[in-house]
Amino acid sequence: MFDVVRRFAQPLGIHLPEWEGRIIETNKGVVTLLSVTERAKQLFGEAGTQSVADDIERKPDAPFLPGMEAFVPPSIKGSKRRKVSVSLSDEAVKSQRGALTLDRVHAAMLMQSSGRTNALRALLASENERGPEFLRLANSLSALYPKGSEEKRLVDAMLLAVPR
Repeated sequence: MFDVVRRFAQPLGIHLPEWEGRIIETNKGVVTLLSVTERAKQLFGEAGTQSVADDIERKPDAPFLPGMEAFVPPSIKGSKRRKVSVSLSDEAVKSQRGALTLDRVHAAMLMQSSGRTNALRALLASENERGPEFLRLANSLSALYPKGSEEKRLVDAMLLAVPR
């Protein structure tokens, strides 16, 4: 199973060991995406969801993940197209441990789970201004999560809160 995932990841410039423990876990050759609840402490630190939600409600423009600014992919020179594919090298991941779109979607799902609707709305409004990536990923995850799973329930409920 690991080799299959590696074969998909390598052409995209993804080196699995760099993502180990951050968004994936490898156990006996099986690669799995860490669940939202498994990532809660990683995303919010010891302070937890409630403390971060309080901060968002007080300062909606501040970075909401402790110690993580938004991840900015490397710029591509000479490209005038709007849609650009960027592969992330090991160095980019190590040097800029910024919040990935997946981190922000998981954070929104955790706020939905904890019932912090004001913080969730502020976060979603901020993501709407940032661009379409957040909603694209959230909708993709909704389509991929198994029916009846807790993660599908959370992402679908979070998507219902997105301002239109």
